[in-house]
Amino acid sequence: MSNPTVIASRPLTFREPGKEPSPGCVEVFQPTAEDPNDPESAWYCDIRISAIRGGKPLRVFGVDSIQALALGLRMMRSQLELFDDYGGNSAWAFEEGDRCCLSEIARHDHEPDRQ
Repeated sequence: MSNPTVIASRPLTFREPGKEPSPGCVEVFQPTAEDPNDPESAWYCDIRISAIRGGKPLRVFGVDSIQALALGLRMMRSQLELFDDYGGNSAWAFEEGDRCCLSEIARHDHEPDRQ
């Protein structure tokens, strides 16, 4: 990533079976045109989950900035679900003792009712 700009982030506590909880974060980087000089260029959005892939960013491509961002968020959800499915837990605290799993929140897609 050259000159990455984080547009959204969330601190998390990652729990892996048999290990102490560790602080971490998820980050979404600004969508970027693969070739800024080409108006037909593909776009990408990098995401980073500190506890997965050694914290290396994942690059997700789309036909434009909105699709790259949407697919990047979907990839983040999938990666957190896999982490949780393999016995981990990605959560943040709202109040002491009250934990929430990020992949559970991301799983609830809100779509308008269609007539």
